Amino acid sequence: MTSESTMICSKCGASLEADDASSARFCPGCGASFGPGASIGMKLVAAGSVLLGVLVLVGATWRGLASESGETKLLRADVLGLEKKAAGRQEDLEALGKEQVRLEAEYRKQKELLKKKEEELSSCEGEIARLEAANREEVDRASKRLEAVRKQLADSKAVADQILRKEVDKARRKERRIRLMERYRHLCVTLWNSAEEVSSGFLYDAGRSAYIVTSDRIAARGKTVYAKIMFRRGSKYYVMKRSSCRLVRRDVKRGLAFYSPTLPRGATVTCASSRMASGAKAGDEVFVIATNVVGGKVLDYTVHDGTVSAADRKVDGLSYVQTTLPCNPGCAGAPVIDSDGKLIAVLMKALGNLEKSSLAISVDEVAKSLRGR
Repeated sequence: MTSESTMICSKCGASLEADDASSARFCPGCGASFGPGASIGMKLVAAGSVLLGVLVLVGATWRGLASESGETKLLRADVLGLEKKAAGRQEDLEALGKEQVRLEAEYRKQKELLKKKEEELSSCEGEIARLEAANREEVDRASKRLEAVRKQLADSKAVADQILRKEVDKARRKERRIRLMERYRHLCVTLWNSAEEVSSGFLYDAGRSAYIVTSDRIAARGKTVYAKIMFRRGSKYYVMKRSSCRLVRRDVKRGLAFYSPTLPRGATVTCASSRMASGAKAGDEVFVIATNVVGGKVLDYTVHDGTVSAADRKVDGLSYVQTTLPCNPGCAGAPVIDSDGKLIAVLMKALGNLEKSSLAISVDEVAKSLRGR
């Protein structure tokens, strides 16, 4: 606003007081001249300037209002968007709440199931412990049975081994005895006299001569004695079925008789000797190759087994070897041989009425008798 005493330059808009304007002819700002109508123009210019300022202010206000209305709309749109999002979040929260309730119920259910499983597990562990204890007892019993079976097996094996060894030893002894019997068979002799009395005997090396050792039962006075003898020529053996025998010595005390056989020219015989002799021991296995007479029939080269019952049995003042060998008719005078093939005695007679008991004169007594002692 300008007062009536103020002039405004129409060119540059500079104001000038009235006192100065009345006297001034030119504008001090731009140099424009002030005429007589300059005050009205200047007033119009001043009014226009005011109006322009008002318009500018109104325009600015209007633009502010317009701008404020756009921002409000945007804010309202944002608010509506946020409200929608909040509603969505609320729905999500409600869904999460429901899910949480469901999960809590499922958790409680699973917890109950877990508790039941733990109870079942505890029960199973107890059953396992019980079964393990029972199994340990069963295993212990089975182990004891196994040990017992192993012991029985070991005992059975030991018994079987012992039986096998016995059988092997028995087979070996049998094989050896067969060889010995074949060897002694060549020196065994069957004797008989004119009275048809039969006795056993064997050839014995007396040094320069081979004598037949037998029982004196066959050496009755005035009776001729014959012998069945095996002899050898070269590597072959022959049988002399009837050889006349001469009595060399008769020992009535010991019951022995010694004969000298008649042999073919060039014949040699197998004889027992003192080198083949051995002392008897109780329990020794022995055998005898003898002649048996059964029902008037002569069975020569018969083998009997037995053992030595006593090595020094005194009977009627004489020392005998007691055996379990049978002394059947015709067996007296047979050689008694041990398992090593040693000549130990001469079978003489049965011992009373005892079954499987006989007496034999030891080979030492035979040697003494032959020497006349």
